[in-house]
Amino acid sequence: MKNKENLWIFGGSKGIGGVFTQRMLESGEYAISLFARSNPYNFAVDFVNVDFCKQDSFMQAFKKRLKEVEKIHHLVFFLKYRGGAENAFIGEIAVEIETLKNVMENVSSFLENGASIVLVSSVCGALVANNQGVEYHFAKAALEQMARFYAVKLGNRNIRVNVVAPSLTLKPENALFYKEQTKLRELYSSICPLGRMGKSEDVCEVIEFLMRVGFMTGQVLRVDGGVSLQEYEGLIRGLVQKYLQRDLQIYSKEETMELKHNLAAGGGGVFSC
Repeated sequence: MKNKENLWIFGGSKGIGGVFTQRMLESGEYAISLFARSNPYNFAVDFVNVDFCKQDSFMQAFKKRLKEVEKIHHLVFFLKYRGGAENAFIGEIAVEIETLKNVMENVSSFLENGASIVLVSSVCGALVANNQGVEYHFAKAALEQMARFYAVKLGNRNIRVNVVAPSLTLKPENALFYKEQTKLRELYSSICPLGRMGKSEDVCEVIEFLMRVGFMTGQVLRVDGGVSLQEYEGLIRGLVQKYLQRDLQIYSKEETMELKHNLAAGGGGVFSC
């Protein structure tokens, strides 16, 4: 019987990360350690309760767990600041940048040659979202550059470091919202060349690919259905033609205002992992 590979997941207790953790459990191929603030879905994993905003206590728990393992085959990071620091910028730096840096400075000797490291970022590492602050964009861009740095540093051991950058994604936590907001879902689907909203499973498939692929490192793979490929003028013209004219024809004034409100709200953390 093949021994299970050690997979350590950071922050993957819900959202895309929760879906990924569940998929890895169902595969039966991995011994999973999950470092997160909570385990709301009660995943049957080695759960280590940590707060990434408190790096000292996190590193104590992390180093203790390192003493209990021989080799680690995969690291996957779903790092997102969810509050708790004195300000958002400090929180983003602690949760995303310091966590990755501190882990990488201590884990190297425990990584199996040929290990994979996948960071889940966002299209906001390269693009700008009006519903996110500068700290979010800064952290995502920094993650991508750190991936390139570690890809070069660890390449001589055939350790690959790559990034997945999703855009708007359906997750268990926002599924009901988008199920009820049919017009908003239709709008988002209309601007995607693939004609639908992205799902958590779409992102997970790319992560799983990067865990297996042997000759790719330091790369950022966008998972946005091709939305970011489009020239903005043509995209806006299409939206005006398809939706603003339809508003006048079939939507009441109240429905139009509701649609605009929901567009501004974005369904709650649409870029979060």
